[in-house]
Amino acid sequence: MYERVWRKFNPPRPVVVDFGRALPLSFDGKRADEVPLVVRTLGLRLGGSMPGEQVAWIRLIDGQWLARVHVRAEIGRTTIMLEQWVPARAIRPPDHYAT
Repeated sequence: MYERVWRKFNPPRPVVVDFGRALPLSFDGKRADEVPLVVRTLGLRLGGSMPGEQVAWIRLIDGQWLARVHVRAEIGRTTIMLEQWVPARAIRPPDHYAT
């Protein structure tokens, strides 16, 4: 029953996540020179295209699809594994998989 609205990938499949499409954060953001240096240095870095892995799809009630992805993100000098739900338009296969 849930197969039509939920799909897991095991193993996860490689993708590229476009965070400009996934999280359009610039609407509420400030210019870099308005943010304290400690925040710019130690804040979570998300932006542009980042390699990741897709672990699932889920379908919303309006028919759109969300992808559950894992990406490695930086917080200062530390790397963390970030799990995020993003719209389907925000992911694509890596270039070497594109046809």
